[in-house]
Amino acid sequence: MKNEVIVKYNEILESILIKYLFVEDIDEILYLSTKRYEEIEKINKAKNCDDKNICSDKKKKKSKINIEKEICAYTKNEELIKALKDFWEMRNNIQKPFKTVNALTRLFNKLDKLSGNNDNVKVEILEKSILNNWQDIWELKSDNSYKKTDENTQKRKNYCENVNTPTLKGQELEDTILANNDLDKF
Repeated sequence: MKNEVIVKYNEILESILIKYLFVEDIDEILYLSTKRYEEIEKINKAKNCDDKNICSDKKKKKSKINIEKEICAYTKNEELIKALKDFWEMRNNIQKPFKTVNALTRLFNKLDKLSGNNDNVKVEILEKSILNNWQDIWELKSDNSYKKTDENTQKRKNYCENVNTPTLKGQELEDTILANNDLDKF
């Protein structure tokens, strides 16, 4: 029925417009009028919303996740709960809020993995992210990583000190090498 109305409307409009416009203009006007008619139909349906499913779908899209409920389900540690709420608030302030429960669950899983399920480490990770306004969490760098590099440089220095270098110079060195015919000592 709707398509028949649109077709008749377009035929009438086309017969009137043919007198005044080019064919390309008529096609564009017909296309725009059809689109406008469809938009008006959608608006009328929305006003006369008798189907409860359509109306309830709009409400579902606007609903937000309950962050506090999800955090409390994740942990009972008060310090960790406070750190997670602070992290959530910081994310909202940088306009990167958690939009789904799934995103929050992924954060919890990553936090467990990075911390080895240690609540104190979780709090430290979250505080570091809050302090730097990071929208994600990262593994803490330990002091051991700096010590390892110092140990490696010290090993290289010790190796250079232990290398047996000859104290002879010039002709004396040449005569010693030729006399011994042994390069393994140097």
